[in-house]
Amino acid sequence: MFYCDVVDKVLNLDLISNSIRVLFSPFSLFVEIPNFLSEDECKFIIRLAKRKGLEKSQTLFSENQDEAMEMLSVDQMDIFNLLDRNQDGQLQLKEVLTHTRLGNGRWMTPENIREMYTAMNADPDGNGVLSLEEFKQVNMQDFYKYMGRKKTNKSDLVRNSQHTWLYQGEGAHPVMRAIRQRVIHLTRLPTEIVEHSEPLQVVQYDQGGHYHAHRDSGPVFPETVCSHTKLFNDEIVPFMTSCRYVTVLIYLNNVTGGGETTFPVADNRTYEELLTVYFFLIDVVLQKSVYPYERQSESAGAPSSHPCSAMETEVLLAPITALEIVGDHLVAGEGPNIIVYSLEPDGLQPARCCQQLLQNCNIHGIKEQQKLAPGADGGTTLAVFGGKSLVIVELGLQSSSGSLTKLSPVCQLHDWIWDLQWLEGCTETCRCVALALGHNCVTLYDCMGQVTLREVHCQEKCILYSAHLVGSSWDSLVLVAGTVFNQLLIWCAADPVDDAGRTKPRSRISGHSGVIFSICYLESKSILASASDDRSLRLWGISNLRAPPEPVPCLLVCYGHQSRVWSVQLLSDYIISIGEDSACLVWNYQGGIVRSFKGHKGRGLWAVAVDEVRGWVFTGGADSGIRCWHLKGQRTNGSSLTQLNFPSAQRRGSPRAVKLVDANRLLVLTDAGAVYAHDLTSKTWTLILEDAAFRSYCLLEVSELPSGGSLCAMGNLSGQVKIFPFSNPTQKKELKLYAGKVHSLSWASWPGQDPDTRSLFASGPAGALLWLEASCRPLEGVTVLVKRCFLLPLCKHRWHTCITFLPQGELLLCGDRRGSLMLFACKPALEREAVPSGPASDVTCRLLGLDWTVGKEEPHAEGPVSLLFGLHGKLGVTSVAWHDGFIYSTGRDGCYRQLQVQGQQLQVRRKQKPCKGLEWLEGLRFGPNGEVQVFGFYAADFVLWSAGSNERRLCIPCGGGHRSWSYAHSPSTETFAYVKSGDVVVYQSRDVPGGLGIFKESLCGRELTCVHHIGTLNSSRQEPVSILATGSEDCVVNILAFGEQSHSVTQLTAIGDHISSVRALAVAGSSGSSSSSTQPETGIISAILFSAGGRAQIECNHLQLRPSHESISSVVCELVHVASHRLDEQWDRMKNRHKLVKMDPETRYMSIAVLEDAVDTELPGPLLFLAAACSDGSVRLFLLLESAQKLWLVAESFHHQRCVLKIQAFAYKTAGQVRRHFLCSAATDGIIAFWDIAATIHCATGAARAADKEMKPLALEAPVLTIQAHSCGVNSLHVQEGADGRLLVASGSDDGSISLCVIDVAAKSTTDQGAISGAGVQVLKKFSRVSAHAAHVAGVRMLHPDSLLSVSVDQRLTLWRLGVDGLSFVGSKFCHVADVAALECWKRGEQSYRSVVCGRGLQVLRCAV
Repeated sequence: MFYCDVVDKVLNLDLISNSIRVLFSPFSLFVEIPNFLSEDECKFIIRLAKRKGLEKSQTLFSENQDEAMEMLSVDQMDIFNLLDRNQDGQLQLKEVLTHTRLGNGRWMTPENIREMYTAMNADPDGNGVLSLEEFKQVNMQDFYKYMGRKKTNKSDLVRNSQHTWLYQGEGAHPVMRAIRQRVIHLTRLPTEIVEHSEPLQVVQYDQGGHYHAHRDSGPVFPETVCSHTKLFNDEIVPFMTSCRYVTVLIYLNNVTGGGETTFPVADNRTYEELLTVYFFLIDVVLQKSVYPYERQSESAGAPSSHPCSAMETEVLLAPITALEIVGDHLVAGEGPNIIVYSLEPDGLQPARCCQQLLQNCNIHGIKEQQKLAPGADGGTTLAVFGGKSLVIVELGLQSSSGSLTKLSPVCQLHDWIWDLQWLEGCTETCRCVALALGHNCVTLYDCMGQVTLREVHCQEKCILYSAHLVGSSWDSLVLVAGTVFNQLLIWCAADPVDDAGRTKPRSRISGHSGVIFSICYLESKSILASASDDRSLRLWGISNLRAPPEPVPCLLVCYGHQSRVWSVQLLSDYIISIGEDSACLVWNYQGGIVRSFKGHKGRGLWAVAVDEVRGWVFTGGADSGIRCWHLKGQRTNGSSLTQLNFPSAQRRGSPRAVKLVDANRLLVLTDAGAVYAHDLTSKTWTLILEDAAFRSYCLLEVSELPSGGSLCAMGNLSGQVKIFPFSNPTQKKELKLYAGKVHSLSWASWPGQDPDTRSLFASGPAGALLWLEASCRPLEGVTVLVKRCFLLPLCKHRWHTCITFLPQGELLLCGDRRGSLMLFACKPALEREAVPSGPASDVTCRLLGLDWTVGKEEPHAEGPVSLLFGLHGKLGVTSVAWHDGFIYSTGRDGCYRQLQVQGQQLQVRRKQKPCKGLEWLEGLRFGPNGEVQVFGFYAADFVLWSAGSNERRLCIPCGGGHRSWSYAHSPSTETFAYVKSGDVVVYQSRDVPGGLGIFKESLCGRELTCVHHIGTLNSSRQEPVSILATGSEDCVVNILAFGEQSHSVTQLTAIGDHISSVRALAVAGSSGSSSSSTQPETGIISAILFSAGGRAQIECNHLQLRPSHESISSVVCELVHVASHRLDEQWDRMKNRHKLVKMDPETRYMSIAVLEDAVDTELPGPLLFLAAACSDGSVRLFLLLESAQKLWLVAESFHHQRCVLKIQAFAYKTAGQVRRHFLCSAATDGIIAFWDIAATIHCATGAARAADKEMKPLALEAPVLTIQAHSCGVNSLHVQEGADGRLLVASGSDDGSISLCVIDVAAKSTTDQGAISGAGVQVLKKFSRVSAHAAHVAGVRMLHPDSLLSVSVDQRLTLWRLGVDGLSFVGSKFCHVADVAALECWKRGEQSYRSVVCGRGLQVLRCAV
């Protein structure tokens, strides 16, 4: 039977397979349907319920429940108002009965209430009515204690029965699924409502059993949730209640007497008052339950769809918490989702399938029932668990996409699951597993029947941090448990129990000084391994876990991780460990580190899986990335270095300089002026030439020719340069170019140059730079021509360090020792003379029109056409290169820069720092797929760093870059040589395995703090792609592309200019608006991105995004750095700063906002004003002059006198169509201030027009209005214009409340220039929703004039509707992102929005309003 409100009629319904005649009784609220189930179906349900086990339905108050009642946040005034239904200020007996019958488990009568009043002295006048004053004197705890002491008969109970719950969801028995489909067909409710409802409850009433009059929905408090949604909520919720639209009562058998059900409300005209109470309680449930359904008014008809269905997750990027290799596939757990990747030999493959298996728990473990052999195409059974949840699925690999099928419902245990072990004897109807639970117990669990068959507890009562089950049957099962007391406990599940029903442990192992996070046992080696909080691994010798020795010997202690060790695995030859330091270490059984895999970002690795046969190690981290490493690769530590044993009686001098000709040949120049060649293949030394003039000081450079062969150049102190071919040194050419020292030599290739010719550049005294052209032909030998002479800019270290031609050959790019970059013009070819080959002392250089003798005098030469002085600091530029239309330079400042040439002028586009600690960059390598690799020196090590994969590809301990070294590479070989201790040391690797690489890209290393939508464009595949910017604690701003159809997220670029965490983002269009601008004719997004955060730093970058067929994401992002600002740098530029109060350099920008459309016709380009909320209590206003690449601080105010958390900017058009700008700021005291900044903008614009230097900051005028919106800090703020032109200001607070204000702006007067001299802001309405969330509100967004979306640290994304009386609850969605920090929304359709939640991960949802 089920409740409904209908008229008298007869209706025939076809319930899927049966035609049933429905009888509607007049004047009733119920419907009777005969033969709803067949007799066989009823018997099946009874058997299934008894097999699972029936438990008592009635639960009385206990001490634990008293403690739970104390958790309720309802005071006595709330209870009084709840019970006082007629609002007469007094509680009658029938009103009190409503509470006691629903709350205490006993059936109370008015006489019982009077007895309780007497015992508690609650009713002094004895009239049976409690006034408000009398009720305030009642101690509610005394009431619960009174009920607990009162002797109770079974007849006094509200309910006397036994019951169980049967699962009907996906994967349930076909009979159970068929019953649910009939209910859906009968009630015509949306499928989402019925599928998310509570399971089927089977109740058995024995003789004397009963269930007194009750209602199917009861009152709830903030801590109470709907029972059918308990899986969607935190486990700490103490109370649940029923939240039903209809109740279907099915009689499973017939009895000779009793068993009837009565409906006291039906056809009872005198029951209107309690009926009103019933509907009130329904309203309470709808408003306060965590996942309620929206109930329309009685006249509206059927209920609406489940609100949660209007918020669907499209993308989830979360930490990888589980990995398992299944055949030729890798199965990963990301949040509640399972992702299956193919391990194809041809490289990286996309995920074959992805499915959410658990509800609100992260997957922590994946266990395969029977190991699937590599190459097998069949299916396999997996147990997936996390938190207190467990599910059995079948992984099908027959199709190209793969499939996951649930074999059991999601099982809910009473405790955390630490480990799972499949046991022998599993069948299709009974799949038994052993579970190690969080309170040191082992459970034998039937997943199909959801029944606990056995449960054994250990005598050691403690919480476990890890557990490891060993054994294939219950009798042989052994648990090794890692306790909170830093011990390992070994005990057997089948051992006898004591009087308390607990098992005695067989061994206790001590040694760790921290809790134990991981345990592994390898029976073939008789070794037990443990990983601990104390950063160590320990190996213990145990041949038989069922009979451990006493004491257990510790075989090895391994220290190598820089932080806590999360997991350990034992292999036949190696030990694998992962830790919080994001490192995966490979150890041998002697305790040495064999390999170190570091490539993940941020705060640790959480999962590891090893394929020992193929030598693959897979790691998953908190950065949501998955990587594959080669276990058996060549090591890059000191043991892989080879000394060439240069010192010998046959070789003269000690090595001074070394240069690699190619990956297999090198040259060595000694302090005796001798040049030797060494072949790394044949390991032979050959004397090339010897010249005593090059003993004390010498330069050596080598260049390969396209035609084959190599040219070598040497320079010395006396200005001599010697050029010779490597294959025939006797064909040398000796030149005297300078009267002084040759500071540097560099080879370069001029576009269109002959294959046998190379350009040589030589720097001499006084900044002279000679361009020589050297050719080497077999018959002619070496010929040298002078092309041109250039002059380097004046500085202390005046010589070049690197040089290259630009592709057109018209410009020469040069970097010098002072850190400057410059361009020289290569004019059309002049008449050239061969440099004489006579005695070196008689040689002069003559250029047509310029006759001068090379000496110490200032030469007559050409200077640069473009100069960026000191771009790379004072330590010099180390390399320059041209790639893909851009210039790249590296330096010893730890950065590499991307530049472009416009009108023969160098312009810096962006600066990038590859990684922390790599302060000496020497060069870049560009891969075929666009990957950038940086090589340089990290302290005393030579490092090859991949900027794309964020990993160290090569690390050679060479002693640092100050010694002579050389690096060469080919597709199959990498060679590095250096001079140390009078010898030459070489590292060479051949056929390094390329690896499967990155299976899943990393998002960010640490928590995301902010997210901003930049715009949406159509990709080259005609897919809408939304561009997002995220800021994080690891000082990086990521630009992401979200494919709205493919539901994929791809990183376009990363901005690493910040020196501290990024806290806030803001976007302005190229036209000056506060949003990005898209050009419809080209489909290009152009935007200015502001990022701000710690150390009072603001960075400004110009983004241009366009479709591209070559990019993986089909979108290309071009980024140009525009300007930056730091308070400490501004302080250093101030005059007379000793008279001022110093700005705090540790100030953090908490929030920033761009002012819309501030335009000045007399200044080039639009004016962009940026407002910032600062941790030092100030509100600051900045002005960006994009054409001048300057960001100025123009105004500030310390009105708040405490940390300002949020700021918003908005504009308002007055009646005279004058646009006026306002700021809205919120601080930690809950006050929101409104600022009229029109006058400040006017003054700042005038100052910018009048001066070309930074102005002194103005003082912002006092706020025009302040509102006490909250009692504590405001963490979220949003201002939006309503349909009536008024402004809506929504805010969320630390206390979980949401406030909404409706404000209006009124102009006071207008000046002759059209600028408003003053404006008033007034509050028209103010609403507040107390306890809207259980934790502080991290984000609020107005989606629609009457809809609001909020998100909180409680991981709930909640939709609200704005009415005349305030905010009303619509629906809520659980977010799988922990530590939620920000919310961003944008419109994608008439009633559709996209929302992004960020924190420890990123989740994109589609919201239908």
